[in-house]
Amino acid sequence: MNTRSGSLEKERLELEHQYWRAMQNGDSRTAMRLSADPCIVKGAQGVGQVEELTLDGKAVELEAADSSTWVRLEGHWVCAVHTEAIAGDPFGRVRGA
Repeated sequence: MNTRSGSLEKERLELEHQYWRAMQNGDSRTAMRLSADPCIVKGAQGVGQVEELTLDGKAVELEAADSSTWVRLEGHWVCAVHTEAIAGDPFGRVRGA
């Protein structure tokens, strides 16, 4: 990997971390700054954001795979598409348990 591509990869990874922290913390100002217009955010529950989930009266921790598509517009990286897929079944329960 050359220095330029390594630098771009590091920059995009840091943007992804910033974006994820903004989503987790409900920081809409940062999320909007890092989002393209329009930006599609899609998860198992449809379009939206889930901070905490209770299933059958118990708190559930989710393991998920996230993916974002970053594009450069007017000199700045912005997220154009963000998707999330919950591991296991759609409610994050362990299969076979």
